This record gives sequence, C-alpha cells and structure tokens, in this order.
Amino acid sequence: MNNCFVYQHIRLDTNQVFYIGIGRSYPYKKRARVSTSLYRNELWHKIVNEHGHRWEIVFDNLTQDEARAKEVELILKYGRISDGTGILCNIARGGLGNWDYKHTNETKNKLRESVLKQNREGNNPRLGCKHSDKSKSIMRLRKLGIKHSEEQNEHQSKARSTGTYKIYKDNNLLGSFHSTSIAFKSTGVPPRSISQLASNNKIGRWGKAKGIMVEFTPNNKIDKKTEK
Repeated sequence: MNNCFVYQHIRLDTNQVFYIGIGRSYPYKKRARVSTSLYRNELWHKIVNEHGHRWEIVFDNLTQDEARAKEVELILKYGRISDGTGILCNIARGGLGNWDYKHTNETKNKLRESVLKQNREGNNPRLGCKHSDKSKSIMRLRKLGIKHSEEQNEHQSKARSTGTYKIYKDNNLLGSFHSTSIAFKSTGVPPRSISQLASNNKIGRWGKAKGIMVEFTPNNKIDKKTEK
C-alpha cells in the first residue's frame, strides 16, 4: 500500500533540518507519528525544548520499502551528530522501522503475566476503569475516520483544561490558551517550555533569549474572578 511518508523536523532558530523520520497514515490516525514527541531520543528533546521545531512532509504516498530507502538516503545526505558526520540527531542510519514486528509467544506470555501480577497486587492504575459513553463515541468516530469540527475540538479542550495560559513575547500578549498543545500550534513555543515557564521551575532559553513569559491561571481562580 502507498500509505507511507518521509518527514523532517526543522529547528525554529536556524530553519535547519535536525531529524528525518518515516511514518504510516491510517484512516483514523492521519500522520500521527510526525507530530508526536513519544519515543524520541534525548538529543531530539534537548533541541526541541531549547529551540522549538516544525515539521514537513518530504515524500508522500510511498510504499514501505520506498519510504525506508528515502529515509536512508536523506540521513546519509545530512549526516548524523552521533557519528560526527552531520547535523541530524537520528541515532540509527534509517531504513529499519518496526511496523511489521511481532512479539514472540514467550514475550506475549511475559507481558500478560506482568499485567496479571499488577492486577493481583492492585498496582494497575487502569484496573476497574471504564470508558464513558462520550469517550466511546469519540473513539468510534475516530475509527470511522470522522473528524471533529474546530468548534468541537475547542469545546473538548476547554472541558479538559485545568486553567488558562497567557503567553507574552516582549511584554506583548500573543494569546490565551486552554492547553499547551494548542498554544504550541499558535505560538511555536514547545509545550514543555510553556509548563516550565508557567511554574517558574526553569526559565530556559525560551524565557531569556526569546523574551517569552507565561502566566497560568487555574480554573478555580478563573471561577472566583467570574463570581466577583
């Protein structure tokens, strides 16, 4: 199937490519891999947290073998920091992926026993949890490939929000947001940096060099202001 693609991550401070990757699109999960921060290496996180990033699709509608070949080609072109040949934070040479990987029966049994042990000891945080009817409806729509409108997404974001983030640059308000992910899409400031700036745990490069300031107001304080 021609549902694979090759993407690149680009630093916001220099517009330089720093990561090459491949992914696969599904009807209910379009290009999810390209924007996630999960399963990234330590150097990738360091670059993103300090400088921010954006992504681009380089090649689309490829077969799995074509995508792997292009990934190898681009990593070879830019070179890797880890082996002193270039600018990419990729650890591997590319062309591998684990889409077709399957656990052995032995590994499946070990994983199953691990979960059963957690259940017996009461250490499984998901034990006894049930999805609400609303959650079930959302999952069903996703599997059918039906997308929510921007208005529905905004409503869900507000419902899940713990407060409001006001983001300033050089003392000018860039906007108010109900989540760090939505703020990132609008301002380019990474979610982790927003949280750090809001809690004043770390100022980092975003606060010092780029003049970014974040003011976080919890929902309970918002409600009290509204009541007054």
